[in-house]
Amino acid sequence: MMEEIRQIEEQYPFYLTNDYEKEAASLLLVCQIEYTKKLYVLLKQLREEDKLHEQLLLEKYKSLESLKSVLQEASNLIRKAIAEY
Repeated sequence: MMEEIRQIEEQYPFYLTNDYEKEAASLLLVCQIEYTKKLYVLLKQLREEDKLHEQLLLEKYKSLESLKSVLQEASNLIRKAIAEY
């Protein structure tokens, strides 16, 4: 935790003063920036996972459509065979 704080202080240097409200506001801003960055990374990962999931669903749908057409053709052949019998 202390290492993270040190890294943040190095990345976003803000000057220590006796004005604790300014220090608190600066620290809050830094935390919001870091939180937003992490949230963006997570959202990007979720989008990538969603795209992969969507692609898998599309492949399954195409496979089911193919199976449906095969079953319809088989059903038509069976009906034709029954009608001719």
